[in-house]
Amino acid sequence: MSYPQLEQSSDTVLASKDLFRLRTDLKYNGEIHGIDTSIRGLVIGPQSDLQNVRVYYFDPKAPGFVSELLVSVSDPFIGRLDARMDQDYPGLGTAGRIFVTNDDFVPGLGAHPTLPVDQQFYIDSSNPDYDWDIVVWHAPQLDLLAYHIDPPAVPIARAERQWSDEVIIVARDPLTTGKSWFFYPHYRRKYFHARLYNGAFASQTLGYEIYGVTFYPTLGGGFGSPYAHLTQLTTGSVASTANSAAVLYSEKVPDLATPGTHPIGYFDYILVGVSGTAFGYNTQGAVVLDAISSDWAA
Repeated sequence: MSYPQLEQSSDTVLASKDLFRLRTDLKYNGEIHGIDTSIRGLVIGPQSDLQNVRVYYFDPKAPGFVSELLVSVSDPFIGRLDARMDQDYPGLGTAGRIFVTNDDFVPGLGAHPTLPVDQQFYIDSSNPDYDWDIVVWHAPQLDLLAYHIDPPAVPIARAERQWSDEVIIVARDPLTTGKSWFFYPHYRRKYFHARLYNGAFASQTLGYEIYGVTFYPTLGGGFGSPYAHLTQLTTGSVASTANSAAVLYSEKVPDLATPGTHPIGYFDYILVGVSGTAFGYNTQGAVVLDAISSDWAA
């Protein structure tokens, strides 16, 4: 994969369309996407997990001939930005496209072609059985609308995201408890809801734990992974009775007068851990974890 990713927004102009939509799953922090046409507005799209993106554009009056701006869900950019394909950024040999990158941190989901190996996010390895854990990452989506015309009235909220994951537990031996971890992009949405369903062939009580994950910059900056602060939100269990279910957690508008509540939209990711002795689909039956992340608090 090469960087930056050069999006053919000129195709939408040639097709006489009103906007170019940049929608993609993000696998690495600092992915750069280039837009090669002038635009009249930038709006975070409804399917975006990210709340903030940073935009760089050619500006002959700025140092280095480049200026930047921040676009967020609540603060879209309305105005004109020109892609100067007839000019190069000094010292880079790159045409004066408009470049877009994430402003919210994106945990690495694989080996980046240039960034160091520690551009990753790992679960705590203090448990000697951690290497048997299953980790399921849900990559965050970037959805950005680049308008070729004056933008219409735009919403200031993202669409609801929903996931449904089958849970499988792998353990060192039949008597050892294993865990599966599920990471859900949240990025300061206002509401999160999780429900665990113990299927028709349930044979054991399942444990769960839920954390809010907040990323902080590394000391001294640089490309290293930021410090990830985990706030435990709740723990519990789901009975071994067949077809039992439990609502694990609902993050709603909190009572700020109550100690221990968290401000709405506080977390970047929500981490759900499910524990039990080893089972797969054929031995345990369907164990399903459903999750919802939304800008609309219930």
